[in-house]
Amino acid sequence: PAPPPPPMLERSKSIAEACMGERFGAYPPHDLEAQGGTCAICFEEKDEVLRLCESESCEARFCRGCVQGFVESVVQDAFYSMPLLRCPGCRSRLQSGVWQPFVKAELWTKYEKCGAALTEFRCGGCHQSRTLWISHNPKLKEVSVFRGVGAKAMVAARNAWQRFSRDQLSGAELWKLIAAAFDISQSLANDTSAIPTVPDRVPIKDMLGLIVDDERRLVLFLAFLREYPRIITYCCGATMCFGCKVAWHK
Repeated sequence: PAPPPPPMLERSKSIAEACMGERFGAYPPHDLEAQGGTCAICFEEKDEVLRLCESESCEARFCRGCVQGFVESVVQDAFYSMPLLRCPGCRSRLQSGVWQPFVKAELWTKYEKCGAALTEFRCGGCHQSRTLWISHNPKLKEVSVFRGVGAKAMVAARNAWQRFSRDQLSGAELWKLIAAAFDISQSLANDTSAIPTVPDRVPIKDMLGLIVDDERRLVLFLAFLREYPRIITYCCGATMCFGCKVAWHK
C-alpha cells in the first residue's frame, strides 16, 4: 500500500498551526486536493495526484514521485540563489510550505543556507563574514508589529501580502505599500538626503520575522536593502554599504 501523505509543513508543526491564514506574512491556505488522476509530468494514471498551485485556471495535477523529483532537482541546483519554485503546469509560484515536505531535511537546510548567503557581507571592521539573515519568529504577532496602523491600511497591507506571496507584486512594490500603511510615503518622497534613513516607525526586523516563507522574506529584505543600503554591523559597529559590500561612501 502507498505510504500515508506527509502532513503540510511536517518539519514545523507549530508553524503549520499558527501561520496559515490571511494575516501578513502567513502562508495562504492551500488544499492539495489529493485524488486519482493523470500526472502532468509522467502522464501515468495514479491513485493520487496533487494540486500544487493556487491558480484556479490550472488543471495540472502531479504524483508524489514526480513532485519530489521536480522539487529536489530545483533545490539541488541552487547555488548562491534561493529560487522560487513554479508550477510545472502553469508557472505560477508555489508556496514554500506546499513543496517543503517533499524534500529531504538536508536539502531544505541547503536552501535556507543559500538565502542566508545572499545577505552575507565581510565586516569592514573585523573583516569577518557576517549575515543579516532574519528567521521567522513564530512568537511575533501581527497586531504588535503593525501597531498604530489603521484598519483600512491594515487590510491594504494584508491584500498586498497575498499578492506578493503569489508573486503578483514585487518586493519593491510591497515595500511602497507598507510605507503607505505606516503613513510614511510622503516623508520618503521628501527625503532628499544623501544617506537614506530607515523610518523609525517601521519595525522592519519584526515585520520580516512575521513572514513564514523564507524565499518571500528574502525577496522583501533585499528590496528593503536596495532602498536602504547603509548598514551598521552587529559585531563592531562599522558603517557599510550593503550594495557595494564596502565601507560606507564618504
